[in-house]
Amino acid sequence: MMIENLQSERSITCQKDAYKDVRALSRGLSIIEALGTLGWVKLGALSAYTGIDRTTVYRLVNTLAEAGYVTRREGDGAVNLSWKLLQITGNLRGDDLTGQIVMRHLAQLTEVIKWPSDFATLTGGGVHIAVSTHNMSPMSMHRGMIGRKRPLLRSALGKAILSAMSPDELRQTLDITQRLDTEDAQDARSTFLLERMTRELRELGYASAVGTTEAKFSAIALPVCPGGSVIGAVNIVFFRSALTPAEAAERYLDRFRECVCAIEAEITEAISNVVT
Repeated sequence: MMIENLQSERSITCQKDAYKDVRALSRGLSIIEALGTLGWVKLGALSAYTGIDRTTVYRLVNTLAEAGYVTRREGDGAVNLSWKLLQITGNLRGDDLTGQIVMRHLAQLTEVIKWPSDFATLTGGGVHIAVSTHNMSPMSMHRGMIGRKRPLLRSALGKAILSAMSPDELRQTLDITQRLDTEDAQDARSTFLLERMTRELRELGYASAVGTTEAKFSAIALPVCPGGSVIGAVNIVFFRSALTPAEAAERYLDRFRECVCAIEAEITEAISNVVT
């Protein structure tokens, strides 16, 4: 019984220590966020801004300074973020940030419409899925979609990306694709496929595909163009037996466009913040 009581007390003590550590981390992050907003600031003002008592602020700043994330200015003792933290944030690649933004919005879309979505980019001479909500959708038969390739001129994703390119970008992309040893090369030489794609997008306002990648599935897609430059495309995937592309567009296109607009706006703002 005594051993059990000791174990119980030890467990409670460990839990309290763990909660204390988490709170300290949360406060440390609040200090970093505040410094990112305020720039050079004295500890009293930092305490007032964060709502953390001055003694705790002093201790947290000392810890961050010793770790190299905060620097202290001689003379007035003001503190600011150091080059080390700026270096870490600078190592966050643009496509990583884009993927995080896209994933959040597509997850919200999937939660509402239930059908899965993908975000793909034109990389390495092909259309590759970078973000997917198939693992979140009750209507998906697939899970590991990230990294999978899709046809450039036959998939809804590929057609949506091409549709948003300028004439020069499209010509260069197709010229490069024709020279590659890929399945897309022959399609890139097909005047028929190009004309059909252009006509479809002009008439419908979205790209679609029916059983071209997998026989049981169809999709509609829209390009993602923050600041007017296409960076990829997003789709909605559904069973051919459940919906036609026209029916899917009738049900979901307005919400789908709202999702894309929100993605573009957030990416544009993120890029602006990085530049400034």
